[in-house]
Amino acid sequence: MLEKQNDPPRSLLGWLVGALAAESKRQGIPRQFKPWPDPLPKVLSLNSPIDATYIFKDAAIPSVVLAPAVHKWMEATDSKPLWEPFDWKKGPMPVEATMGLIDNPYLAQERLLTIDVAGDPLLVLGASGRGKTTFLKSLVVCLAAQHSAAELHFYVLDFGRGGLKALRTLPHVAGVVEGNEPDRVERLFRMIRNTIDDRQRKLQAFDSLAEYNAANPQTAFPAVLVVIDNVAEFKETYENYLSELVTLVRDGRTFGVYFAMAASLLGDVPNKLYNLLAQRITFTQADPTDYSMIVGRGWTRFNDVPGRGLVVEMLDGQPVPLEFQTGMPTTSEAIDPYRDLVQRMAQAWEALERKTPALKAKRPKSVEPLALTLDVAGLLPPLGEGAAQLAAPLGINDLDREPTLIEFGAKGPNWIVIGPPVSGKTTTLRTLVLSLAHCYPPDRVAMILVDPSDAARRFFNFGSGGDNTLDRLPHVLATVTNADELDAVVRRLNAEYDDDVIKGLRGKAGFKPVDNSRRSIFVIIDHYDDADVLNRSGVGLTGLSVVGKGKNLHFVIGGSLDIMRKSGDELRRRAEGSRYTLVLQDVEQVRYMGIRGDFSGFKDLPPGRGFLVKAVQAPLVQIAMPFVEGKGGLSGEEQLAQLIGAIRSKYKGRAVWSYTAGDLTSLGGASVSVPEGAAAVPQTESLAELEQLLAMQEQMMKQSAEIPEPTHLVAGVPRKKKDSKSKKKG
Repeated sequence: MLEKQNDPPRSLLGWLVGALAAESKRQGIPRQFKPWPDPLPKVLSLNSPIDATYIFKDAAIPSVVLAPAVHKWMEATDSKPLWEPFDWKKGPMPVEATMGLIDNPYLAQERLLTIDVAGDPLLVLGASGRGKTTFLKSLVVCLAAQHSAAELHFYVLDFGRGGLKALRTLPHVAGVVEGNEPDRVERLFRMIRNTIDDRQRKLQAFDSLAEYNAANPQTAFPAVLVVIDNVAEFKETYENYLSELVTLVRDGRTFGVYFAMAASLLGDVPNKLYNLLAQRITFTQADPTDYSMIVGRGWTRFNDVPGRGLVVEMLDGQPVPLEFQTGMPTTSEAIDPYRDLVQRMAQAWEALERKTPALKAKRPKSVEPLALTLDVAGLLPPLGEGAAQLAAPLGINDLDREPTLIEFGAKGPNWIVIGPPVSGKTTTLRTLVLSLAHCYPPDRVAMILVDPSDAARRFFNFGSGGDNTLDRLPHVLATVTNADELDAVVRRLNAEYDDDVIKGLRGKAGFKPVDNSRRSIFVIIDHYDDADVLNRSGVGLTGLSVVGKGKNLHFVIGGSLDIMRKSGDELRRRAEGSRYTLVLQDVEQVRYMGIRGDFSGFKDLPPGRGFLVKAVQAPLVQIAMPFVEGKGGLSGEEQLAQLIGAIRSKYKGRAVWSYTAGDLTSLGGASVSVPEGAAAVPQTESLAELEQLLAMQEQMMKQSAEIPEPTHLVAGVPRKKKDSKSKKKG
């Protein structure tokens, strides 16, 4: 029976085709290939089968799904994870996505469009509304469907019309940053730079990233793809980051950091950046001459439909521009297929994290800015379970969002906190005291709290009242507010660390040596700018500076930037020797300390935010506060009462001195007067050094110009004025 309803009436050609079809059917002749495939479809599905006749030219493969991983996710009926872990020992992990269909009219065939982001950096060009953002979204979801958030991370800069917001909840995505968020842009760039620098350091002992991952599969570095939509807007708004972007693109591929960008016009991309983006595709261009610049000669005209463009393919060893159509996920429901797919993967990752909590650390760190307020209770480990090496959680690191540890064991032994007024120095020291007391028992950590300022400002007069104040913590050996109290503390410290003094005290009443090889004593000094009060009598800070060298004695000093300019301050110089400093708010001081980096985005830092300087590195940190008002429905006093009360309840015994007697004369000290004819106090190494320093000070004062002034005390002895007659000549 002839089917001629589509033929003109009495068409000879129609009768001929019908007769041939009937005869082919009668003889059982199989359907023949058409000379050319059908034109590319206007809508191409990533997750539904398409005709594979002209792709494989194999009757055994009649259809194919472009993105099988996407198909599995779209067909899933529960939140079961569908990612297959990659075996790093097989070599480099492929980071490629099949996400479109290419028409090759020269060979009457079709090809699969596969984008390999681990190859050259990718540039997508095209007029507005022609499919650049859709292309980037398809690229991201195809990759994310294949690899879990433990193996692949995305950093997204969406400077277009917000089309990439649908990716925000994808577990692989560190953040979708928009053009009006300078703080997040700055943080994203620092995170990428830190990723590259960190990998560069760790790969020094390996030939490649693949070799490192094969040798360390449990800590393998995930692939990182940085996506930037609308380079023109980025260039206009953040021109100061262009040179850094060029550097990152150039350096990133070796260390597993890849880039994909979209722009409308050739002129939107700076030349240096354009030359690096060697993998290029284009959608419709307003100026046809641009096609030759993008994909080379030999391009042919194509239909101006969304998702349709030109890509360079190799034919017989020669690059040839061919037409392609972008694929996208499809669904029969009236929903955004991208959001649906992202939501499915987000739910699956949540299920994985519930089953294996350690996976939470594998997903990318958030690009969100640091919180302005942070309470220390959320950072602390279980009570009394501090790190083996002395380390106190004190804040959050901006780069990895992990707790910032002040590592006295690994990076100390001393630490300095400096900054302008109202920058958070006193709060930092209060948080440090609470953190140390929470993490370690009094027989492991003891503290001496020093503050020469007035009573209203003293940092240790802080708490919820009663016994719930810092100075009442069981770890506190003493508090110091004046020179006499400091002199007594220095003498007692001699009984802890000076071997000769300890030897002389053995067997005497009031001396019971504490094992200071296991215990560390912290001398924490606030308002160091007012420390001259502590030098008015006794050994002063100079005497303190020579005690316990090389022993478990740690100094923490807090003050303004001026304390770093006092060249003759021996205690500050000893503390500074660790090169371990927290600089709050002041960027210029960080530069002055020789730290490399771009600090242009850190002009106005909030209180408690600064740079933790160790050697030549200075990560940005936010220091936690002892409490955040209203957290958990509790006032600040109630939170402090809980925190300090728990410490006091756990540790019934207090930190103690080795020498507890009231008579300090046997402990030495420059201000101790020895009765005439009595035996001299044993001369110890530290006391000898102290006397030498004091003698040098007296000698300098004698050599100074004569100025009428009151009598001063040097080592407890009145200094007489020089005889003016001795200056007269002959």
